[in-house]
Amino acid sequence: MAKGVAKPWVCVFRSLSGGHARAFFATQEEAKQFAERHARAFTPPSIPLNWEDSDDSSVLTLQVGHYLIAPVGEHDLPSG
Repeated sequence: MAKGVAKPWVCVFRSLSGGHARAFFATQEEAKQFAERHARAFTPPSIPLNWEDSDDSSVLTLQVGHYLIAPVGEHDLPSG
């Protein structure tokens, strides 16, 4: 990755039933917004979405699974 270019972010969802998915975004905010829209598809509006932030990642835990938002390196990106 070229110096000075921002690293992309990955959003990973892992359900308690064993399902998982991931998507890449240009910014952390885009990844969080996507995760929140996805979570609202099966979470009532009355349930707050509370992120737990650490140094460079964020986790949203729900009854059905969790979302992880983290920066990725070039070796983590899908090829093609």
